[in-house]
Amino acid sequence: MIKLVRYTENLAPNGDFLTVEDMDAIIDAIVKTLSIPRGTYIGDPEVGSELYKYLFDLSDEMTIENIKAEVEYSLDQIEDLYINAVNVLYTNDRKGVIIEIDALLYQKISKRVSIIATNEYVSLLDVN
Repeated sequence: MIKLVRYTENLAPNGDFLTVEDMDAIIDAIVKTLSIPRGTYIGDPEVGSELYKYLFDLSDEMTIENIKAEVEYSLDQIEDLYINAVNVLYTNDRKGVIIEIDALLYQKISKRVSIIATNEYVSLLDVN
């Protein structure tokens, strides 16, 4: 499980450290999780994805459904991130996919995160 908590030096009224909800950290975790092959992250073999396995498959509806399922499963490892929907489109040259993730961050902030994935890289495109 990826926990994204950044502590500040300030204390809450109950004496606990205050936490900061860091949207950049959670978006970065999405990209990194989809970039890292599952099983290669030292200390937590469930972190990462097997997205790379589908990028060489046929460009068909079955592959799109497999990619959606893999993205949802992989991102389930990120605490404070709730996936509402995943949409997958092929790039014009059909050598990669654009993954649109509708997510709820920290149970209150709705965002659409768009990522491009090819056989060479996974990269953030846009956040709305």
